Amino acid sequence: MQLNLTTDYAVRCILCLSGKKGSIPAKDICEFAAIGKPYGYRVLHLLKEAGIVEMKMGANGGFTLLKDPKDITLLEIMHATEDTVKINRCLEDDGYCSNSGVEKCCAVHRFYQGMQNYFEELLKNITIKDMADSKDISEIVNRVKKK
Repeated sequence: MQLNLTTDYAVRCILCLSGKKGSIPAKDICEFAAIGKPYGYRVLHLLKEAGIVEMKMGANGGFTLLKDPKDITLLEIMHATEDTVKINRCLEDDGYCSNSGVEKCCAVHRFYQGMQNYFEELLKNITIKDMADSKDISEIVNRVKKK
């Protein structure tokens, strides 16, 4: 699985917002995140639709986070920017299986489901604050393992 560029940019935008107080103009966020303005505005709009940021109009307008960075997870961002976070087609809500009829007893499906569960649990435990504080991923993995 590879994260799409929109997700990468969204994380950068949120990191920018997490380090500042007050509203930040979109152009400043785009500059910080090294994103072209048209694409940056699109990313910020996705984050607004997801309820992660809010936009204020006017002379002192711009974007602000709606949550504390410790409460914004990578999984939440991915849900706002990715078409899917599933590692295999058989894990999608429609339950499609290319090996139709065996999905209930398929060892591959069970293995993928376990990987998916672990992957999502990890993403639920990685916050923007973790990233901003440059926490080592192994610390987060160990925290998830202890749950």
